[in-house]
Amino acid sequence: MALVERVVVLFTVMTIVKVSYEVIYKVGDSAGWTTLGTIDYRKWAATKNFQIGDTITKRSNHVPQSHGSSDDPNSRSSSRLSGADGDTKQR
Repeated sequence: MALVERVVVLFTVMTIVKVSYEVIYKVGDSAGWTTLGTIDYRKWAATKNFQIGDTITKRSNHVPQSHGSSDDPNSRSSSRLSGADGDTKQR
């Protein structure tokens, strides 16, 4: 029984440590992802210390134009109507 308790404690500690290190980054910080202005995204990225498990979100200042019919189930235009998406891929 002591072994089970140790394993439970170990997994609990590992989960707490993992969650405490995850960071959510917003591309471009307060300006967001835009073609307006003079935001240098390379400089922005160079100031960040990305780690496995971090989330990178992108907020656009525009809504993409639809080039397909809204009735078309194969149309990709309906998937990004909000202008926001996130990348949570593991490296």
